[in-house]
Amino acid sequence: RVVCIYNPQDSGLIIANAGNDDHDTRFRTDKTVILSMGRLGSVKRFTHVPSIARQLKEKGLDFVWYIVGDGSEKAAIENNINQNGVEDCVIMLGAKSNPHFYIQKADLYVCLSSSEACPRVVNEAKILGTPVVSTNFPTIYEYLEDGVNGRIAPLEGMADAIAEMLSDKEMYSRIKQEIEGFEFDNSTLIKQLEEIL
Repeated sequence: RVVCIYNPQDSGLIIANAGNDDHDTRFRTDKTVILSMGRLGSVKRFTHVPSIARQLKEKGLDFVWYIVGDGSEKAAIENNINQNGVEDCVIMLGAKSNPHFYIQKADLYVCLSSSEACPRVVNEAKILGTPVVSTNFPTIYEYLEDGVNGRIAPLEGMADAIAEMLSDKEMYSRIKQEIEGFEFDNSTLIKQLEEIL
């Protein structure tokens, strides 16, 4: 018999961390801020960020897309930034000890993963009131309902989904209101553990 128990998340601690400024002068909020975060490995598909950003620019959006994290695909991502001519709007910030500050300041969190066992950062974004657009890997449907508390789209449709989220003010406001006050419920996890023990 298999029992699935999600990882606990401390909403209070996440909110408290978000209030501590990381003081990175490269991070600005004078444009629409898109954020992606995680290990720069193939499963996260950050190498696709520059081409999606180029499509968003072609659609006329004015934004800056920050990538927080470090890893083996850093050079490939930097190369793709140059190849797509998006040096002005895709900024790699490197690894951060307090990523929650950036999540809270972002207008949109984008997850491009091909798979995730437990996309904790999606819950962190919801806890901090930041709407999420994610690719359609299987477990995301346990965390987001498309069009209700976020957007879910295939990788090839991400530019359209992001553009719609940022251009449709009514939808953006409705989703932001839906996640307002979201708090991850640890009580169910504790109960499951107690039953096993």
